[in-house]
Amino acid sequence: MRTKLLLAISAIVMSLAACSQSAGELKNAPVPSFIAADPLASAASAAIPARAEASTDQTGPGQESLAFMYRIQIPPITRFEVKSSYDRGSYRVFGDDITIERTEDPDGTYTYSGESSRIALEIIYSPEEEKYSYVLVTRVEAPQETGIDMEYYIVASGEDIALQENGSWDGKTEAYIQIRQPAGASTQFTFSRTLSLFHSDELVTGICIYGNSYNNTQLTDLCGSFDSRSVSVETGEAFRNELKAAGGWSNPSEYYELVYFQPAENKYGLCFPSVDNGYQQNPDSAREDVIEEAQKLSSKWVVTEEQMKLDAAL
Repeated sequence: MRTKLLLAISAIVMSLAACSQSAGELKNAPVPSFIAADPLASAASAAIPARAEASTDQTGPGQESLAFMYRIQIPPITRFEVKSSYDRGSYRVFGDDITIERTEDPDGTYTYSGESSRIALEIIYSPEEEKYSYVLVTRVEAPQETGIDMEYYIVASGEDIALQENGSWDGKTEAYIQIRQPAGASTQFTFSRTLSLFHSDELVTGICIYGNSYNNTQLTDLCGSFDSRSVSVETGEAFRNELKAAGGWSNPSEYYELVYFQPAENKYGLCFPSVDNGYQQNPDSAREDVIEEAQKLSSKWVVTEEQMKLDAAL
């Protein structure tokens, strides 16, 4: 009797497991692996302090602040692996449980999309070319260690991030950012665009930021919708397109820093060449410093001056 009962329970469990996984067709297809842990949560417990790489002995931001800078722009993808899987599955992305839908497009590429209350993600991957594009929409509060009540809405994206022969992922990314300032601040909202180079290998994952531009006008319509703006790819892309069309942007200014994570040391880091209270007075020297620092972190992280040409077009 007990054996029959165990078999019956086993059959029920197997049936439930099959139901939870059997979304769509089971087939061989590329499956993305994501950065599962929330960088902010892991950084909050990190014991290693961060220091800025600077010409002065200046104390850098803490681990939470660096993890925040890392999290809002880094694509949360580590690799693609072909295996038998369903078209719909549950994944953990930056600490959130997200259901990812996969569709195969007529041209042989795959699209992956999903969202939670804090993150929306869309990835388009070409197995033939071994490259992907992505859009990451995030709403997040400033790290607790800053003690500042600010909230961010970010649309980060990248195109043609390619797997290199040396086993690294490399490509260009950009982010459009709106910041809700603390109550009582003279300016309630600010808008910026950041240009970066992305790199990921077994030693280090990070971005080389090489350009910033700012909107110099008060965008009343966008400001009014900040609290109600949903975290979705569709809403994020509409927000980004509105910012592009808004006008009032300054030309991107030269600005160089590396923000990175070293898995072996479980540490976030920053290279921000600076003089005179943190302001980069010599962009050429700062650029040389970040190129040199990238090579120190990993020989696969090849950053060139040619890659860092500023694109002023919005």
